[in-house]
Amino acid sequence: MLDTFMCKPLQKRGIKLKLVLYRIGIKLHVARSSLYFEIAKLYTELGQLDSAIAAYRHHLQHNPKNAYTYHVIGDLLTQQQKWSEAEVAYRKAIELNPDFFWSHQKLADVLHQQQKWSEAEVVYRKAIELNPKFFWSHQKLADILHQQQKWSEAEVVYRKAIELNSEFFWSHQKLADVLRQQKNWSEAEAAYRKAIALDSDRFQSYVGLGEALSQQEKLDEIVPVYKTANRLRVKRHFPQLSSEIDRNCWQPRPNFIAIGCQKGGTTSLFYYLEQHPQVLLSVKKEIHFWSIEYERGLEWYLSHFPPLPPDSSIITGEASTTYLNFPESAERLVKFFPDTPIIVLFRNPVDRAISHYHHWVKIGLESRSLEEAIEEQMSDFKIQAGGWNSSNSYVARGVYVKLIEPWLERFQDKILILSSESFYRDTDRELDRVRQFLNLPPFTFKTQKIYNSGSYSLENMKIRERLERFYEPYNRELETLLNFSFNWDRST
Repeated sequence: MLDTFMCKPLQKRGIKLKLVLYRIGIKLHVARSSLYFEIAKLYTELGQLDSAIAAYRHHLQHNPKNAYTYHVIGDLLTQQQKWSEAEVAYRKAIELNPDFFWSHQKLADVLHQQQKWSEAEVVYRKAIELNPKFFWSHQKLADILHQQQKWSEAEVVYRKAIELNSEFFWSHQKLADVLRQQKNWSEAEAAYRKAIALDSDRFQSYVGLGEALSQQEKLDEIVPVYKTANRLRVKRHFPQLSSEIDRNCWQPRPNFIAIGCQKGGTTSLFYYLEQHPQVLLSVKKEIHFWSIEYERGLEWYLSHFPPLPPDSSIITGEASTTYLNFPESAERLVKFFPDTPIIVLFRNPVDRAISHYHHWVKIGLESRSLEEAIEEQMSDFKIQAGGWNSSNSYVARGVYVKLIEPWLERFQDKILILSSESFYRDTDRELDRVRQFLNLPPFTFKTQKIYNSGSYSLENMKIRERLERFYEPYNRELETLLNFSFNWDRST
């Protein structure tokens, strides 16, 4: 033990003595190039990386074509997380020795660190060309392709990585994720199951597996999978409950629900609330149970929530924007959970309708021009009795006064109304209103400013004017009903 204790300082003194001798050699002009190289190695052993890099650079003054020295400088700069400088060093090493695999691999890694995805992709491919059996080149290339949402290419490379190392959890997990993105549900299921077999304590794998099973309508298998995911989530976020959760059969239930409106900010609200240390939300944001998935049964719905002690200060909830558009949702919910707090964000219906239209164009569900789509829907609304109850209409979804009535009838004093414009403009203040409404302790959320005004062509301005005239009486009726001023008739 004493020998070990004494060894390190003696070793350090030996290194320092060597440095002194090497410096004397340099002053005497003895083999300067090799001495600088040896000095650099000694500084590296001492952990004095800046001095080591300086010595290597002196070595290069005498031997400027030494590719390996540039490579080692790149390694030291990488240790210091000086990514752009390391990139320069590795590129010079490759210029001098283009066939050295490790320079390509390390260059790709520092490009990855700088989020230079397309450049990193090219260099990883070159590394694989030089050494096709190195697992990490394939794994990291696949991760880069995943980052760029090149799903089919990422799938191919993840499969190759798995051929080289079938026991690495993240290869199977990421493969499952890209298969899910391609809606290849059966193969995604198999990949998630393999990931779980390798590491059964990762709740993300169970969440992904649950989604794959859900898309295949394997309802009997979903519930235990989501229950496992939620138990793991509770253990991870609230380790003080770990022992209790295995002994108790706590019945999960939502402590609040955000019901809309669509394109009104519920996604932002959901992810902000996730930051609070006493909030653990549903495994997926939009469950749509009380609207379009009601036939799946209450057990299926509740499996999406973490099991929490009845007297716990920790809360859970969900956000499904379809609930506002289905009057049956309020009637169904009140039968089971009549005391559930409800949060509603209302966005200027003109902006909401136009945003909804552009979203559907983006995902391939709309081919008409904006003017054509809006004009047709306004005409349909006037013709159809109860046209406001059309869940697929950009226009109808903005007649909020009709949509909120079933909720006011059943949850009158349990509803928090938010203006989307205020939420975007003063996020901190509006989140504090939500926090107080949910009886959560004070907390500073990490927010970012969201600007949602958009820009409109002259054609869009004409449509806006038509929509403003259409919504004006409904907006006034809504403000009177709620005793809440949205100021949508002014610039927001």
